[in-house]
Amino acid sequence: MVKWLLLMDLDGTAWDHLDISRCIVPFKKVDNDTIQDSNGTVIRLKSDLREFLQWAKDNSAIISTLTWNDRQHVIDALEAFNLTKYFDHLEISEDSRKDLKLKELIETLKKEKIHIPHERIYYLDDRDIHIDDIRVIAPEINFLHMGLKVHNLKEARKIISARLSI
Repeated sequence: MVKWLLLMDLDGTAWDHLDISRCIVPFKKVDNDTIQDSNGTVIRLKSDLREFLQWAKDNSAIISTLTWNDRQHVIDALEAFNLTKYFDHLEISEDSRKDLKLKELIETLKKEKIHIPHERIYYLDDRDIHIDDIRVIAPEINFLHMGLKVHNLKEARKIISARLSI
């Protein structure tokens, strides 16, 4: 099967918290889908996230975060949720330039002799503030606006499946 690229925003897309960088580490695991920061702030995974990521893996996706956050907070949260195993790359921008992180990822993949056409890139984010800059790097990218045009990860899976015929 031909590879494709799944780019996941995290805040508001993978979990319910809107700015993991504001949490106070360390995180404590509450249950499989819930962690808590040191101040007692609860962060919950979006419904069906693990199943969605596993489905993408099983269907030849290269999976990367594409997030604007404090790098260590993201890594700590992913580890607390036991999610790192799903991600091939962690693209974490500590400024707002997600487009530059995508450019770096595409260059890294090319060095690994992996070429993914832009129309086989799927970017899930709950906000559209980065998409214009991202489209300069990858004009044919598929943007799934989570919570607005795409209501949940089951719907995202259905859309991606139909477009990629998987």
